[in-house]
Amino acid sequence: MPFDRIVPPEERRDKTVLREEFRSELSGILNWALAGYAEYRQLKGLCPPEAVEALTLDYLTANDSLGRFVSEYCDMDSTGNVLGLDFYKYYSEYRKRSGEKPVNSKDVYSALRQTGGLDVKSGHGNKQHIYGLTLTLDARAELNPDGREQQGLAD
Repeated sequence: MPFDRIVPPEERRDKTVLREEFRSELSGILNWALAGYAEYRQLKGLCPPEAVEALTLDYLTANDSLGRFVSEYCDMDSTGNVLGLDFYKYYSEYRKRSGEKPVNSKDVYSALRQTGGLDVKSGHGNKQHIYGLTLTLDARAELNPDGREQQGLAD
């Protein structure tokens, strides 16, 4: 949360004076804190202002590389599926090109299950398959983690 207000030097108060004022108001401050705690318990949590919720969402979106990868390079398709190893290779290449650290495949599969609501299961040969999405042709053309020509994509 950005702090947009800067107190001009002429409005700043001496810390010693502030401490004395706080000391004389301690019982009122304690009552205010206790009333706030009672409200917190009654509401069963905090009710953050819209500005805080919007900034939190912006932060989470900006730091969700898996979500960005899925929105940029995958199509949601209830009948589609992709081999987990292929998905992981392309996502790892995406992270590498974005300057992000590698993550292990189990964490990726777990995040897809939890936040993406996708089905990740062991299929034929005990290989992971991700059901409900496909990699786009853009992913295959632009990322190409194996450095080989992709079938059907070469000029």
